[in-house]
Amino acid sequence: MLLEVNAGGRRVFAKDTSDYEHAPLTDDERLFTHVTNTFMIREPRGAIASHYAKNPDATLDEYGFERLNGIFETVRTATGETPLVIDGDDLVARPESTVRAYCERVGLEFMPEALNWSPGHQSTWQRTARWHAEVAESSGLASKPAAAHHESPDTNDHLRRVAAHHQPFYDRLAQHRIAV
Repeated sequence: MLLEVNAGGRRVFAKDTSDYEHAPLTDDERLFTHVTNTFMIREPRGAIASHYAKNPDATLDEYGFERLNGIFETVRTATGETPLVIDGDDLVARPESTVRAYCERVGLEFMPEALNWSPGHQSTWQRTARWHAEVAESSGLASKPAAAHHESPDTNDHLRRVAAHHQPFYDRLAQHRIAV
């Protein structure tokens, strides 16, 4: 459906996560070659602590950095081009310059008003509302102090091993992030 709408000349934006394998989506090479893929990354130690706070039973793969790197490499191989990468930490630290740079790269008009919104839950978040609690209370992108999670790679051996495993995948992706 995304490809049909996109082929009709409309811009389509879709978001997914890399905590699970999404076959057969990843089996359809058109999703690599007929669309512009953008990869969002975030510093692993904070992302892992945040994920663990919501899902303490997560498997090593569910933290997603390794899988995201694999999809990135698949897209790069299929297209012969390096896909776009946005670092979430850059996005919240410098929202306007990051979004402006992204828009320039993909040929979209930059709309500064899109950087702000009215707080509230979206109906499409119903199934995953607990993952969207903070954004539902926000009205824009902004840096804030790291959440004080009870467990982090600094305090938990398991999370330290998870972070050590995923750090190299983040580092590979971070080499390609949009510089702002």
